[in-house]
Amino acid sequence: MTGFGTILNTACILLGGLAGLFIFRNISTKTQQNLKTAIALVSLTIGFMMIWDGIAGSYPGQPERSWLMRIYLFIVVMLSLGAGKWVGGKIGIQRRLNLMGAWAQKKFTAATQKEDLKHPPSEGFVTCTLLFCVGPMSLLGPIQDGLTGDIEILAIKSVMDGISTMTFATTFGWSVLFSALPVLVYQGTLTLLAVVVKQWLDAMPEAGLLIDSVTATGGFIVLCITLLLLEIRRIQLADYLPALVIAPAAVWTFLR
Repeated sequence: MTGFGTILNTACILLGGLAGLFIFRNISTKTQQNLKTAIALVSLTIGFMMIWDGIAGSYPGQPERSWLMRIYLFIVVMLSLGAGKWVGGKIGIQRRLNLMGAWAQKKFTAATQKEDLKHPPSEGFVTCTLLFCVGPMSLLGPIQDGLTGDIEILAIKSVMDGISTMTFATTFGWSVLFSALPVLVYQGTLTLLAVVVKQWLDAMPEAGLLIDSVTATGGFIVLCITLLLLEIRRIQLADYLPALVIAPAAVWTFLR
């Protein structure tokens, strides 16, 4: 069901917040690390699956894709990622998101150092809303859901947000639960827009190539999430987001 990924994400935020308030007052560092490793392995698997589906051809109704076309599509996707990184770096997407994330993290750190004081309801709401809505997965996940109906990325994000909400709830209290509403509205809107775009694409003979190029490009971005979670390498992940537009544009120009 299209949109289920965002519904799942919203539910995990609510459940995580309630669990943090009533069940898990503290999550050990070891447990957090184990959960992070498990999520990283799932991200790795999903990333490779998305790349394969995109390159080999997963869009229904299209003929089997030749190996030559698969190689061409792979090259176009790789070049699009490079171009997307350059454009994203020039715009400063990751830098701007880092500033918002740093502000939210500063709020959380200051709050944990004053656990005996009451915090205004807006603190938890604003902090969690920023952290849950500004990441690359909050953009890539709804697009994938709307275009293909797959919710793998949003499923990963749902688990990550749920775990984070457990921690935030112990500090900010009930206000973190209200961050589920902006997530629902923001990601739900993106999903609906992607559905509209898909309906427009379905009328085109090149629809399979265009959507598969987005899927493959998204797969490479998901692989980068694995590197970040395992702290193997720091990657300016959000700077690659323009590739999601560049890839289908390049396919339309060169491979149709």
